[in-house]
Amino acid sequence: MSFSPSDTSSQEKAMESMQNCIADVRLWARKNSSLMLNDKKTEFMIIGTRQQLLKVNIAGISVGDDVIMKSTPVRNLGSWFDETFSIATHITKTCSASFFHLHKYASTSPSKLLRRWCMHSSRVG
Repeated sequence: MSFSPSDTSSQEKAMESMQNCIADVRLWARKNSSLMLNDKKTEFMIIGTRQQLLKVNIAGISVGDDVIMKSTPVRNLGSWFDETFSIATHITKTCSASFFHLHKYASTSPSKLLRRWCMHSSRVG
């Protein structure tokens, strides 16, 4: 959903459209399946340049009975996104997780590592 950061009415229309869209998805899910939106786990973020983000006055959006505050960074399908849509956050988080696992296995003997790798690869493949 796009809007002009300097136009308050454009921001309000975008928020209203997003809230209506979420309400429609919630209604569809109730009618057609047993799916439900988890309001407690719902996040949203606004993407733009630093200059554009300074002009935006949206703090939260209504989802069901809750008001969701904007957050950054957010994770979706294993990737991390920040408000400027740069890849720096994803790289930082991925490297951090990788170093954690490397440190965890640093004191493990090579034979144990090989056994763990074989067990893992047999489940994956």
